[in-house]
Amino acid sequence: MYKDNSQVVQSALKSQAKIILLYNTKIVNVTGGAKAKFNSRTDFGVTGVLDHLFIYIIPGTKNAIATSLSEYVYAGAQNFTRIYFKKNYILGIFNRATSRGYRKCKRVHTLSYKMSKQVVLVLGKFNASVTGSYVLPKNLIAVANRPDLAERGKDIFYVTAGLGVRL
Repeated sequence: MYKDNSQVVQSALKSQAKIILLYNTKIVNVTGGAKAKFNSRTDFGVTGVLDHLFIYIIPGTKNAIATSLSEYVYAGAQNFTRIYFKKNYILGIFNRATSRGYRKCKRVHTLSYKMSKQVVLVLGKFNASVTGSYVLPKNLIAVANRPDLAERGKDIFYVTAGLGVRL
């Protein structure tokens, strides 16, 4: 679906590798991860998650309701090429000609925060889940006087639902 000349930042991704570490306590679960995305240059990213799982057994049954609240932070490098236009002056007078220049840039920033609430209902072999998530993108790349080339992003709330059966 992606092409090498696509406008999408992740379109040139050739491969990636990641590692995830978990540490669970009775109070909070801590997850940390690191990822490397490979192309002509390598982008590195890290993820941190804090969550807590609550499980309620429905009295007199083997059925249960589980709920969790999670907080995520995503950070990483953003490799990109900045195109700039330079106005050419001859003897201090603008001559209407411009030259184009390219500069490779690399930024490491917090990319987004996410808060998520999940509820799972287990009834015998069946289960149903609903997850509400709110994402706050941060440090989007802006291009002066060219909003069409800038990254687009805004806070978003979305819901994911699922059904399952255990065979």
